[in-house]
Amino acid sequence: TVREGLRWLEKLSFQGNPLDYVEVDGVVTMSASGNDIWGTADNFRFAHQMLTGDADLVVRVDSLDGTHSWGKAGLMIRQDLTQGSIHADTFVTNGSGGGATFQWRAEADGGSAGQRDLEGVIPVAPPFYARLVREGNTFTGYFSEDGAEWHFEGTVDINMVDPVYVGLALTSHDASTYIVAEMSEYAATVGDITGDLTVEAIGQAMPSNDSAGLYLTIEDAAGMAASVVHPDADATNTSQ
Repeated sequence: TVREGLRWLEKLSFQGNPLDYVEVDGVVTMSASGNDIWGTADNFRFAHQMLTGDADLVVRVDSLDGTHSWGKAGLMIRQDLTQGSIHADTFVTNGSGGGATFQWRAEADGGSAGQRDLEGVIPVAPPFYARLVREGNTFTGYFSEDGAEWHFEGTVDINMVDPVYVGLALTSHDASTYIVAEMSEYAATVGDITGDLTVEAIGQAMPSNDSAGLYLTIEDAAGMAASVVHPDADATNTSQ
């Protein structure tokens, strides 16, 4: 019967996919899986435009909702969209992964390197600011509690050829789960940044759903029907 069906529906489980990227009033909500941005090949989501010349980029990582301590969000400048591309980035991490890390790959398909000199010096946890500066082929990473006083994290020379990709990057450090980040105050005080914003997954598929509610209707042999509506208006984004 319909009544028995409704009792069964109380135990029905489902899993959706989070939004890949949305910006509302300057606040970006972004999701990603991906096993890491590290090693010789990266897996992450990248919201990017094109950059020519120098740049001074800032973003505040407001929150990170993920399970791995090395889930990380922040700024990236990247030569191309291959997994092994050279790049430089500044990330705020999800916990014991050092809090803040300046990372790079100086040779295509080569190994990654990084500096975490702030670890144990100042407490780093969202909300926290990341800054990435490009001056020619010199890249420098900074972090800040307030966006005014900047702590130097490291610098490296990487030979990048213009134009390059620039934007926000996010990885969960676990290919089987998602991390959701909120970021705000993304700005470039120096930099010739052009083109439409493009959001894409690098290295692996990362399905996403538009926000929508969820309901299920059952009908018995007599034509009697009943519906159950999920109370969350964004139920399709439930990934856990």
